[in-house]
Amino acid sequence: MSDPSSTDEREAVRDSLDELRHAENRLEQRRAHGQRPSELDRLALRYVVDRAASHEAVTPGGLAAHLGISSPNVTELLKRLVATGVVVTAPHPSDGRSKIIVPVGDADGGETLPAEVRELIGKRTAAEARAIAEFLEDLRDLVDRTDLRD
Repeated sequence: MSDPSSTDEREAVRDSLDELRHAENRLEQRRAHGQRPSELDRLALRYVVDRAASHEAVTPGGLAAHLGISSPNVTELLKRLVATGVVVTAPHPSDGRSKIIVPVGDADGGETLPAEVRELIGKRTAAEARAIAEFLEDLRDLVDRTDLRD
């Protein structure tokens, strides 16, 4: 049963999430105008870097499935990433009909959090960080399960 005295705190969380979504949209618009990598480009790069660190091959089809985008969209995404020099494509080691996506340079090249955000996270206690991480994971799972037809 929920604590009725905590209603204000829960409303504050909802309000803060709405404001965060708006701030993220404004940031994405600024990035688009500044020719900086889009959020999709950054997510793709993070996935490729993470898989490479685990010695897992990433194919265009696997990347498309992970990102939930179509094959033509992943082709355009890969053109952008190759053009900026953050990935290259290479023949698949065991399937001559396929290719793999390989990150170029620093293995941390896919860092998606600015230094200011990492610093803000560092100011949290372990218990606060754990609670925030659990909340964000639950929220991500909910978003992933959301059916827009409802």
